[in-house]
Amino acid sequence: MKHKISAAAILLAAMLLPMGACRKPTQYTDALTAAELAADARAALDQTEFFPAEKGYLNDYFPIPEELTDYEIDLAADGNNLSEFGIWHTGNGVESISVLLRGYLEESFDRNRSFYDSYIPQETPKLRDAEVRVYGNYVAYAILNDTDRKTFFQTIENNLLAQ
Repeated sequence: MKHKISAAAILLAAMLLPMGACRKPTQYTDALTAAELAADARAALDQTEFFPAEKGYLNDYFPIPEELTDYEIDLAADGNNLSEFGIWHTGNGVESISVLLRGYLEESFDRNRSFYDSYIPQETPKLRDAEVRVYGNYVAYAILNDTDRKTFFQTIENNLLAQ
């Protein structure tokens, strides 16, 4: 009996798998600036005060790619809070930018982990669990707690979904 149920479940899964491949790919708008998206993200993350970082904030990690249209990085106003997010807009090159940002997050964690663990250990998981996502011609990253990270990415996606 167990074999019949298992076989039926496998057959059902095999039949449904191709149906997922028939879906249209998600269409995102390309009309918003990074600053507009960041303003909406700040509003959604209203429990933390953020401010835009100065241009060149990531120069110690990598040079700003030429294919970039615009970007904004926002930092928590409280120096004891590692919360940070970035939104990068490009006409092409999202893959190379996402690789750069993943490298930044990994290197930042490696460089700063022991310091953060000794100074603000409750903040270290934000950097450890940091995430990068691509939405059409936009790349977003978040160094936020789990709840804020979900809110941030949902806000970005909702703003970029083409109407």
